[in-house]
Amino acid sequence: MLCPPHLVEQWQGELESRFNLQAVALTAASAARIERDLPHGMGLFDHYPVAVVSLDYIKSERHRAHFLAIAPECVIVDEAHTCATGGQGRQLRFELLQRLSADANRHLILLTATPHSGDETAFYNLLSLLDARFATLQGRTSASDPLRLELARHFVQRRRKDIAEWQHDTGDGRGFPRRMKTEITYPLSGDWGLFFDAVQGYCRELAESHAQADTGGARLIWYATLALLRCVASSPAAAVKALTTRLDGTMAGDDLLSDDRLYDGHADDLSGSDLEPPAQLQDAERLGSLIAEARRLSGQAGDPKLAALIVHLRAL
Repeated sequence: MLCPPHLVEQWQGELESRFNLQAVALTAASAARIERDLPHGMGLFDHYPVAVVSLDYIKSERHRAHFLAIAPECVIVDEAHTCATGGQGRQLRFELLQRLSADANRHLILLTATPHSGDETAFYNLLSLLDARFATLQGRTSASDPLRLELARHFVQRRRKDIAEWQHDTGDGRGFPRRMKTEITYPLSGDWGLFFDAVQGYCRELAESHAQADTGGARLIWYATLALLRCVASSPAAAVKALTTRLDGTMAGDDLLSDDRLYDGHADDLSGSDLEPPAQLQDAERLGSLIAEARRLSGQAGDPKLAALIVHLRAL
């Protein structure tokens, strides 16, 4: 299973609860540990027949060739439309899927709720992963076109209306929940406000130090610090995870900053990225202190966002 990094844990849980399949989660944060734990002489998919893999991790040149060499005979891609549009990082995703689909013996299942978002080229790029000939359908509108009829054999669509009718006919009473949307503000104050300021200060110093060093990674580190701040603003648990990823990279001596996984070509995509670059060794003590503070702030008492949400939910 290939999916965006923010869906890895969800897919791992769904495979277990709905299909009784025990899957390993392969992300930027877990890859080194998983590889160390492999029995000597065994490949990843020999030892773990079911794996949920982060697209952002596996698309990079560092890991892509190895994955293509050992890829299993059945690959499922969730949010497949994110691999077919423009942008540097998304182009890497598309190239990965192109090479996977080149093996005619491989089963490739592409999942998406929005196969066509108005971008004609992206839509036909997506279809070309099923069969390269389908890319030529752009501009061919005849319903009796033999190639369009061939596409129908590979294209399965279930609209919300179809599912609602099926639920009605079968007596399934679950239905679709009614969406209720609102925006709630909350004060970022107290210990949590001080913690956020401390992380923000750390990120600012990190960006400034790279800019002064002129190492060529200044642009990337700005996106990296933005991703870290978004994680910290999300919740104490997300802050612990993001800061620990940086600390683990420090202790392993890994260098992800120059890796093309970090910059995905779209700043808006950072909220779903698991590519948090490691820190320098001199930052380890400071990171450890920030992690300890984030753990202390976990729970309703320390998280102002969670406290505001609970008040709102009780009023529903």
